[in-house]
Amino acid sequence: MSYIESLKLIQASIPVDLNNFSEKNAVKIEKLLKVQKQLDEAFNGISIDLFIKSFREYKEGIVFLTNNPNLERLLMNDLFFKKKQKVIFKEEDEAKIKRFFKLYLLEDITNSCNVAFAKEQYGIVNELLHYRLFLPEEIIHLIEKKTDAKAEYFLNIADKVVKTPSILKNSFSTLVASLNEKEIKGKMRKLNTLTTSYSRKALSRSGLAHFCYTLIDGLFWMGNTPKTVEDKIEKQEVLRDFRFMMGILGGICILVISVVVFANQYKNKIKAKNQIVANLKFDKSVYGYLTDFDATKVSGITYLAGINSGKFNTQYSGKKPRPHGLLKSAKIVNNSSYEILILPDKESVESLDIRPHTFYIKPKDSINAKLLFNRIYIGRDLALFKDYPENKIKYKFHKRYTKDKLPRFLHPISLAKEIIAKRFEINGDIEFFEKENKLYVRSEKMFSVYSTNNEYVRSYFLSTLK
Repeated sequence: MSYIESLKLIQASIPVDLNNFSEKNAVKIEKLLKVQKQLDEAFNGISIDLFIKSFREYKEGIVFLTNNPNLERLLMNDLFFKKKQKVIFKEEDEAKIKRFFKLYLLEDITNSCNVAFAKEQYGIVNELLHYRLFLPEEIIHLIEKKTDAKAEYFLNIADKVVKTPSILKNSFSTLVASLNEKEIKGKMRKLNTLTTSYSRKALSRSGLAHFCYTLIDGLFWMGNTPKTVEDKIEKQEVLRDFRFMMGILGGICILVISVVVFANQYKNKIKAKNQIVANLKFDKSVYGYLTDFDATKVSGITYLAGINSGKFNTQYSGKKPRPHGLLKSAKIVNNSSYEILILPDKESVESLDIRPHTFYIKPKDSINAKLLFNRIYIGRDLALFKDYPENKIKYKFHKRYTKDKLPRFLHPISLAKEIIAKRFEINGDIEFFEKENKLYVRSEKMFSVYSTNNEYVRSYFLSTLK
């Protein structure tokens, strides 16, 4: 059960004076937590009686959390935590705070560590050690145990570490240094020796000796299977140099170049063909109509003024919206200076028969919506108008959509065409915001952005701003 979840709910809902905690406060807290548990089955709050007891007997611990908000971010596995923040507390409260950590935060810290190690977010664990003075011994042992297991894991895949050094993150090395445990540091030194042994041997030989050694051992390893990690590293490194040297001799190099050239030509041909098909599909789509036109060559402009944020009556998918069990509630916050339309993804509407509403959000406004698979359309000056594309296919479909009276932004954002071509799978609240003349969208939960492949992100760049 999470103490932090309960505390965040109370802090956001009820003003509580820790120095004058009353039975009235206790009743309010009890009612709020009971209501929350009834409304939200996913709410994972701590026992109500135990939670109220913390306000009565361990206000020093709550004050500590308030004065050190970075800790709360770490316990929620928020990657936007700040590094090396000064720990604020009164020395006379040290014993009480330690007791508070053990009684109330043990499960939150344990869960945070487990999630961090599972997701390789070693920076969170390292920052938690910044509060080592107050961490229960169980937590220190847990961190040491998991760090040791990871070090052992890297030892067992040392050949892969040599091949792809990025799998051994700098944040893990920093965590090992912070723990300063002799046994774990010994394993990391052994790993370093394993991963650099071949390079040190190569540097100790003359150029000719290394050339001969590589040719002989390269032929050997081409027909043999390594049995130990050390052998795997040697084979991997020897064959790398062997291929390079054989390339210098000429034979393999010619073959490789021929294959690469042919593969690239074939790949580029397929890519060009796919691009033509994609462009044609986009030209025919409502997304092309909304974003691909010359704003200097339009006529019959009728601006749509006085629109309020919320559901938008125009149905760009061509089908009437209706409720669906897969749709997820989300708050959309538009902190940008642009208007935003959240459109249903037409392919999802047609294939899955999911028909969400279209939503309009004014600049500096927010709404509650039900979303899942959507397209994002951003710009200024929503209006009805005619455009006259020279391309016959574009002209045909733009004329049809104009006849259907589908509004569009007279001044779309600079990358509107690229944005609307991507499908967003939204799983929670999202915020649009501007930073350094760029527009982003972010969420506390992971969301998917699909174009040619899926990206799972919490923050995504949308467009530069003029």
